[in-house]
Amino acid sequence: MKKLVFILLFIPLISFSQVTYKDVMSISTKNTFLKVMLDNKYSQMESYSAELVFGLIPTENDTSTSFAYYYSDNRFEFQFARTGIRNKGEPNEEEFVIDNPYDTIYDKINGKCKLVSIREVDKKNYACYDCKKAKFDGLIGLTTSGKSGFITAFAE
Repeated sequence: MKKLVFILLFIPLISFSQVTYKDVMSISTKNTFLKVMLDNKYSQMESYSAELVFGLIPTENDTSTSFAYYYSDNRFEFQFARTGIRNKGEPNEEEFVIDNPYDTIYDKINGKCKLVSIREVDKKNYACYDCKKAKFDGLIGLTTSGKSGFITAFAE
């Protein structure tokens, strides 16, 4: 048993932070957005259309599994990769998307918040929710497009 504990102490534990439902609900200003980025170890990247752009462990080619944007109109947006489909092990069983931050946050928002409208922005339809726990004054919009899930804040 002592050998097992000794071996486990020398195995490096690598943990990648992921934005959570609680993080999304905590954003109310540019500063709280920046705090969420720092707490989750996102790296700031060059911006061409948004005031601020962050990526989670971005590559030299500016690719990442997660991006976060903050716009000058006090709107924020998260983009999460939703790749990886596998079946449950048996042939002919239903395939499902592998767990990812978007689907986890979607499930919580869908269960805890009230759906109030559908909005079309840039040819994407967002399901917009009123969340009592949100610090942000407005609605939280959710949609998927291609292999990505998007969570954005719409000011009221």
